[in-house]
Amino acid sequence: MLKKVVPGLRCLAVLGDAGVPDILPRLSKAAAEAEGLDICIRLLGREEDLEAAFVAFAVAGAGGLLCLEVPRTTTYGAMIVEMANAARLPAIFGRDHARYGPLMAYGTSLAFAARRMASQVDTVLNGTDAGTLPVEYVRRPELIVNLNAARRMAITLPDNFLRSANEIVG
Repeated sequence: MLKKVVPGLRCLAVLGDAGVPDILPRLSKAAAEAEGLDICIRLLGREEDLEAAFVAFAVAGAGGLLCLEVPRTTTYGAMIVEMANAARLPAIFGRDHARYGPLMAYGTSLAFAARRMASQVDTVLNGTDAGTLPVEYVRRPELIVNLNAARRMAITLPDNFLRSANEIVG
């Protein structure tokens, strides 16, 4: 999606969490390389790591930011968006982090999945055998586009990209 918004994208910045297993950064690296992109990954251990991460992204020539859906990026989400906007670095976050105001948020909703799980727990507590419940998946990825962020970064979004959005903010 970032390649649609930043046509000349050559280097992808990725922010993750140093305190969790590195599977998401490794998968992001493989996906970026499959798209022919260089990648600059920084894992946050504390708030102070943000400034160094954005300096590294600038040095690497990153043209877009993928913010992984992990605890540290959730904790510092608003700051990350503010720094990305100031650096004119288009960012994509997970669906539930649209509240921070990134240019894009995409994916399935963990909040929706949690509500479904609560419903299933209620069903079991009311006497239904858990083994008879069907396995449920959240299968509706959503794209949320923030036009305010696009304006702040002077980005013109393609019409076909905007038409693919489930929700447009601003």
